[in-house]
Amino acid sequence: MTKILVNLYKHAEGDLETIQSIIIKYYKDEISENRMIDELLEVYKFNGHAIGFYISNQIVKAGFRKEMINTFYNPYATRPDSRAPHS
Repeated sequence: MTKILVNLYKHAEGDLETIQSIIIKYYKDEISENRMIDELLEVYKFNGHAIGFYISNQIVKAGFRKEMINTFYNPYATRPDSRAPHS
């Protein structure tokens, strides 16, 4: 299991590029929504955890560890001082 996750982590950057190209194909009406979902599911292994770990490490490398932690539970956060919209 560990080897699988490490391998997925090593391919995360390429997987992100694949995800982007799938979304662009859908946006340009080159593929249907169902086809897009099927293609995305081929990329998301273990619920996307390896990709998430990769992205988190990139955020830390860019110097935004504190901001990432401070906004972890706020899905509306775009910067540390942002506020969630009121319902």
